[in-house]
Amino acid sequence: MSRRLFIFLPAGENESATWLLTDSAKSEAPVDIREGLDQASLHAAGARIVVIVPGHTVLLGQARIPTRNRQRILSALPYMLEDQLASDIDQLHFALGERDANGDVNSAVIDKQLMNGWLARLRSFDIEPDILAPDLLCLPLAPGHWTLFHDHRYSLLRTGVQSGVVIDNDNLVTMTGIFLDEAADQRPEVIDCFSRDPQALPLGELEAATAVAVEPIDEPTPAFLARHYDESNAINLLQGEFSRREQLGKLWRPWFPALGLLAALIIINGAVTVADYFRLGKEQERLTRHIEQIYRDAFPQARRIVNPRVQMERGLDALRVGGGALSSDFLDILKAGGPAFSKTKGLELQRFSYRDGHLDIALTISDLQALDQLKQRLMNEAKLQVEIQSASARNGKVEARMQLRRGTS
Repeated sequence: MSRRLFIFLPAGENESATWLLTDSAKSEAPVDIREGLDQASLHAAGARIVVIVPGHTVLLGQARIPTRNRQRILSALPYMLEDQLASDIDQLHFALGERDANGDVNSAVIDKQLMNGWLARLRSFDIEPDILAPDLLCLPLAPGHWTLFHDHRYSLLRTGVQSGVVIDNDNLVTMTGIFLDEAADQRPEVIDCFSRDPQALPLGELEAATAVAVEPIDEPTPAFLARHYDESNAINLLQGEFSRREQLGKLWRPWFPALGLLAALIIINGAVTVADYFRLGKEQERLTRHIEQIYRDAFPQARRIVNPRVQMERGLDALRVGGGALSSDFLDILKAGGPAFSKTKGLELQRFSYRDGHLDIALTISDLQALDQLKQRLMNEAKLQVEIQSASARNGKVEARMQLRRGTS
């Protein structure tokens, strides 16, 4: 992403934010500095959004914490910096930087309420920042040097890759001397001073403490900071509860119960579907065996069964087309006797076979009277010749065999 949208937020809510758009492929091109977040939001799409906040609202600190575990560092850091903090640690947000050459952990501390106010203001214009960093860490820094940016109200003193302090101009010499004394053997070779008004710098007093190199600047402060901004050396304040991942988590968290219920319903539905699949598979196997048995009863001469339904249809077609008088007699008898059989209650057909013009049927029926009534229906209504070949009572029913032939016309 080559385009970067720099937004410079003021400390006060009533002050206007400034912004500028840069292209890394055209880093030397002049920039147009504008005001108003409403206009900045129009350029946010497709750009990496870097929000720069006033350095005097952020405390850059260092602490010697031996562990490498990030969570343990975050737990210990507030207590390691407690002497430097004016507010209750519960009201502060701690962001981790890198370890310096001495093994100290660099960090940035800022008031949570201030962070919430900035983010709410940005989001009211649909601006979601990728980076939120203090202006102090946007200053250029040469190896072995410190950098001083002198402004009309305050000065930014960068003492390391992720360390520095904001000093009001009235105490600039005193505080710089204190920091130089504390640096001991790590004192800078030179302090690089940048100012739009070099004559306002207390050069004589600074030079008494260390070597000073002055470079006047003729561009606006936002343009100067954006030009020297190095993301790899900045401390991004959007960590922990202010990270984008955490913000997305807050948006999704109210939906977790519903999503859990949906997941449970999907699992239950899947389990039911699988159970139905296996149940219907077994039912299909049972029906297939039943169809095969019907086919074997109808065509006892069949030896190989591949598709009983298709084979049954082909067998019936063969009877209709190729059976001549045989197939005609068989179908005529079935057609004629069907209504009589369907009207008889308690009738169960066990098996039947057709041979030489007569249809042999084995059946069970409720009693002998019902058997006689069936015979009369077949003879009177169906006009068939009926012969009861056997009839015997068993288990409260009558088992009988009868033979049907076409009636004489």
